[in-house]
Amino acid sequence: MDESELPPILADAEEIDADPETEQAIDEALEDYAAGRFIRCYGEDEFDALLASLAAHPHPRAS
Repeated sequence: MDESELPPILADAEEIDADPETEQAIDEALEDYAAGRFIRCYGEDEFDALLASLAAHPHPRAS
């Protein structure tokens, strides 16, 4: 995505290089999204609950 495609709210955002684990997680998320699989969290509490669930019951593809 080039800068002209960014929404105005991200106009001043700085692009950074992600660490390898983050890059892998992003790649897996994009693959899941392309295949029609994704998880949507509505807020911090829901996200924290998802993380707790993944920690308690790890999934082989969860990063």
